Amino acid sequence: MQDMSGMALAKELHHSYPGIAVVGITAFTIDDIYEEALASGVSTILYKDCQLEDIVHAIGKAADDRNAMLWDGGSKAKTLLSDAELTVIREYAKGKTSLAIARSMSVSESTVKTYARRAYEKLNVHSRSEAVVECARLGVL
Repeated sequence: MQDMSGMALAKELHHSYPGIAVVGITAFTIDDIYEEALASGVSTILYKDCQLEDIVHAIGKAADDRNAMLWDGGSKAKTLLSDAELTVIREYAKGKTSLAIARSMSVSESTVKTYARRAYEKLNVHSRSEAVVECARLGVL
């Protein structure tokens, strides 16, 4: 950053917006900057080479956001849903009807609806739109 260190920015954010949670990402040894970071208002510090999942979890913890704390990059839905169930939800997301999906998958319309119903149960949702939203949130669309 030009004209301001990360610590100075954290301190300014903490001062200007006391309720904001700041997550620091650093290349420095955390032990060397930990006390200064906490004094600057940083909620937590991560190494810059950490995994994306760790960053999202840290942000979730700092913001008290359960969805972010439990985020798994979409692997949950990929392993939770069968290939056919995921295909049906992806096709619904494109606006296709059950009949059109059935024709493209070479199965009956009732089979598509069965795949959809199973996906809804596994995703703990009640409708096509909720399933699409949940799969989008999980990053599998």
